[in-house]
Formats: sequence, structure tokens, C-alpha cells
Amino acid sequence: MKPPALRGLAPANPTPSEIRDARLLCKYSKREAAIAVHVSTAAWVAWERGDKPMHRAFSELFYYKCIKPYLETEKGFNDA
Repeated sequence: MKPPALRGLAPANPTPSEIRDARLLCKYSKREAAIAVHVSTAAWVAWERGDKPMHRAFSELFYYKCIKPYLETEKGFNDA
């Protein structure tokens, strides 16, 4: 079971609210999230504001580096 905020995060291109919800779920600042996927903080902010879409590659990278490990440690989300 995945939290509703992560619906469509990987591999599809996520919406700005899904990007923000995923970052907050993992307790990352915008800067930390940007560093995790090797982009500038300005790029991350633009994705969260909806100024430009997050490319699928960055969505998947964030999922595998940040979200999946978080879900694997959370009780009830072991099947992520």
C-alpha cells in the first residue's frame, strides 16, 4: 500500500503537489531534495510551483533514492 501522496510519482511525471508531498514525506528540504537528484534548488522549486514539469528520470531517481527507502522503513508500507 502506497500513501495517496505518492500516486503516480514513479514512473509517470508527477504533479507539483505530488512532488511537494513526496519531499515532505521524506522530511527533505527543497535543497536536500535537489541535491539528491543532482539539480539546482531553483529547478526543484520550479517543479513544485508547476513552472516546468519534472522529467521522468528525476522522478524515478527521487523515488529510488529517497521515497522507496523511506517506505521500506515505515510500518505498513513494506510493499512499496
